[in-house]
Amino acid sequence: MARYKYQSHLRDGNGKVISGGTVSVYNAGTPDAATIYEASAGGASVSSVTTDSTGYFYFWLDDGDYTTGDRIKLICTKTGFLGQTYDEIWVF
Repeated sequence: MARYKYQSHLRDGNGKVISGGTVSVYNAGTPDAATIYEASAGGASVSSVTTDSTGYFYFWLDDGDYTTGDRIKLICTKTGFLGQTYDEIWVF
């Protein structure tokens, strides 16, 4: 099995980075948390990650959990900011 990295930056509507935001990951079209990892190998699965001081976040998806054609949904939140949802993101 191999893991593949998904990475991006969380920004507000004006392009300003959002540090300390939470990115929760779900299987698209369901209320079920996706199986993601914080490391390229080993470790337990998590359901969310936190953005760093530059708004950067990443997580790993395992091809033992997902196949080509599977999709995920990201729900990005932080107190004081309007939440953002990105749905139907292709896994591989």
